[in-house]
Amino acid sequence: MVAAGPASRRYKKLVVDDKIAATSGGDYSGWGLDSGTRSIYAVAANGTGLDKVEVAVDGVLEDVRANGVTQADRVGGSPRQAF
Repeated sequence: MVAAGPASRRYKKLVVDDKIAATSGGDYSGWGLDSGTRSIYAVAANGTGLDKVEVAVDGVLEDVRANGVTQADRVGGSPRQAF
């Protein structure tokens, strides 16, 4: 949903729609003692400040927290990618 590659809500918002990031992605590592580690990243597009990208990433995460996951988010993703 948030880090599942080019079909993710985050990628569409930052790279496709707003064009403020050159790319964006995420990772899940289950090797930790607890529930593992999830990470996301975004590479700022030329001429875009990191502060703007950070605000946009936070906005996508807040949208998921506030509105939940949509059916469109679920299509094509695996449960491991679903964060």
